[in-house]
Amino acid sequence: MPMLERIAGNRELKQDLKTALGSGRIAHSILLVGEPGCGAGFAARCLAADYLYPNGGPHAEAVLRGQDTESIVVRGEGASGQIKVEAIRDARQNIQKSALSSDAEGRVLFIYGAQNLNGASANAMLKIMEEPPEGVMFLLTASSAAAVLPTIRSRCAAYTMAPVPTEECAAALRTAQPELNRKKEKVKPGYKKKKAALVKQIQRKERRAMIQSEIQAQRKERYKALQRQKREEGSDE
Repeated sequence: MPMLERIAGNRELKQDLKTALGSGRIAHSILLVGEPGCGAGFAARCLAADYLYPNGGPHAEAVLRGQDTESIVVRGEGASGQIKVEAIRDARQNIQKSALSSDAEGRVLFIYGAQNLNGASANAMLKIMEEPPEGVMFLLTASSAAAVLPTIRSRCAAYTMAPVPTEECAAALRTAQPELNRKKEKVKPGYKKKKAALVKQIQRKERRAMIQSEIQAQRKERYKALQRQKREEGSDE
């Protein structure tokens, strides 16, 4: 099953991307737009996994975890989250100099938060996108298409992630975590009464034990008192 099927909801988006991949006409630069929490980053990794490893397997799973060697990641730094030009230049060198694995169909460069590209980093990115190395796909994500610089946006095939309805989110969670489907065991009729009776029985036993312990302690005290009295009477004689 394609990794794209793991994306919750967004049926038209998944179908469009699967069709483009299957026909070999997928754009080399993709912009996935979605509000925070919509899963644009996860969708990008699913697309990358299907592009790099059409037959799936451990390498495809590694792409989803962000651990595949054919995936190069660039994201913003610091409080501002800006993507610096140095990060783009390093990514370009990694793409051009590193050898392509024999297991993968190509290579992917992720740009998470493309709206954080500044003028310098966007220009550096354009140089790669205008003359892309063979087999390289650029996957960009952004919270808003309008926030991405026009020079970058115009060179991408843009897709919008739609928020997933609550019902579909719940269904996806139940599929991913089957333990959520387990219902709490129903309390059997009379269970509470039996429990209360058992508690009272234990309490009665504890009270009896305490009373017996007090009686024994009193007997010992009386015995000791009698022994002392006898010793005192013997000493008087």
